[in-house]
Amino acid sequence: MYTCKVCGKEVPSKGALGAHMGNYHRKNEVQTCKICGMTFTNGGLRGHMNIHRTEKAALTPQTCKICGKSFGCGGALGGHMSISHPKNGVQHPGAAKLSKVWEGLSDEDHLARAQMTRDSRFKGNDDIALTKIQEQMILGSLLGDMCIWRQHKGITGISNPELRISHSSKQRDYVMWKYDILKNIARKEPYEIIQKTGFGAGFSAVRFETKSLSCLNPIYDVVMGEENEKHITQEWLDMITDPIAIATWFMDDGSLGRTGRGCQWFALGLSTDNEVDLIQSWLNDVWSLKTSYTRSTGTYNDNTYAILSILAVSRNEFNRIIIPHIIPSMKYKVDLLIKYVDCICK
Repeated sequence: MYTCKVCGKEVPSKGALGAHMGNYHRKNEVQTCKICGMTFTNGGLRGHMNIHRTEKAALTPQTCKICGKSFGCGGALGGHMSISHPKNGVQHPGAAKLSKVWEGLSDEDHLARAQMTRDSRFKGNDDIALTKIQEQMILGSLLGDMCIWRQHKGITGISNPELRISHSSKQRDYVMWKYDILKNIARKEPYEIIQKTGFGAGFSAVRFETKSLSCLNPIYDVVMGEENEKHITQEWLDMITDPIAIATWFMDDGSLGRTGRGCQWFALGLSTDNEVDLIQSWLNDVWSLKTSYTRSTGTYNDNTYAILSILAVSRNEFNRIIIPHIIPSMKYKVDLLIKYVDCICK
C-alpha cells in the first residue's frame, strides 16, 4: 500500500497515488515564474522557463577564452572554436574548408555570401502548398511527438518553420508512412541515429526533417504562439477536421490497456488542466467522444502527467474514426476484440 503524505489516504499502487495527487492535491497548485510573474499549474512552469533561458542566451555575449574574441551567441563561438582552435590542433576537414572560403572576405562580402547560400536553400519553398492530408496529419502529430521550430534568423532575416519527425527504430514503418505523406517537403530520406541526450539517451531512433517552408507559418503561429512554446488552444483544435489527425495523434501518443478489451488512452504529458479541459470539450462536441482525465506521477521526477482515457460508451465510435487510418504496424494499439467492423461499414 502507498500512503498520501498530504491527507493520509492509502492506495494500492504508485500509479494510483499519482492519480490521487493529481486529482486532489496538485490540480490547483499554482507555480509562479520569478522572472516575469506568470502563473502555471501542473508542471507548466518548467516548460515556460525555456523561454527565459533562450532570451538570456540571445542577450549574453560569448567570449573566446583562448583569444578573447567576442561573439553574439554560443553557436557563433562554437564555429569559431572549431575553425580557429580545433581540439588536438587538427581541424575537421569541413571546418578547414569553411575557413578557407571565408578567409579575407569583408563584412559586406560575408553577408552577401551568406545571403546567397541561404537563398539557395530556400529557393522555391514559397511556392509549396500543403495538401489537406498533409496539413491534417501534421496538426494531429503535433499534438503528439512531432516538433516544429523556426531556425534563428541570423544575418539574413529569413526564418520559416520546419518539422522534425522522430520515433524509435522499432517504429520505422510508422516513420516511413509519415515520410510518404510528406515526401515532397522532406529534406532527405529518414535516417537512423543514436539518441545522445534526453529521455531516450542510448536508444536508436529513425527521423527526418522537412524543408523550412513559408506554408508552415500559419501552423507554427497557432501551435507555438507569440511565446514560441507549444500550447494547446481552441484555434489549433478547430483547425483539425479530418479523422487522420485523430488517428495520427493516437499512433503517436495513444496506448491500449493491458487487458484484451482494455481502455484506449492518450498520454498528454505536461498539458495543463485548462488544456485538457479544451481537448475534452472538443472531443465531445466535435467527435462525440466521452473521455475521463487523471494525472500520474512521473517515474523520474515529481511532475504529474495527464492521461486522457476514452470511455467505454465511446469506444466503438472512437475506433470507427481512427481504424481506417491505422497502419498495420500500429494495429497493436487498437482493441481488436471490439466489434468495430459494423461501425466502419455503416
